[in-house]
Amino acid sequence: MLNAVFLYECTKAGLDYAIVNSERLERYASIPAEERKLAEDLIYWRGADPVAAFAAHFRGRTRAAKDPASSSPSTSGSPATSWKAPRRACSTTSR
Repeated sequence: MLNAVFLYECTKAGLDYAIVNSERLERYASIPAEERKLAEDLIYWRGADPVAAFAAHFRGRTRAAKDPASSSPSTSGSPATSWKAPRRACSTTSR
């Protein structure tokens, strides 16, 4: 959501080309006005503490709760538990 608002604001400021993964980018028009205002306050650093206000609004929420499609088996689980480190191709022992 924050990326969508940032990209929209950059486009208004003159950005005419960006490389983004549009599959995961939320449409600006679908973002509620309150969340857009929080994101704009954070981007432009308006208010007493925009980071705290933004974090307080989204604290406790997960992406799966907002977007049921994101809870597919291929994306479920935290990155720490679903990601596996690549194996080393060479031995670490010396002779």
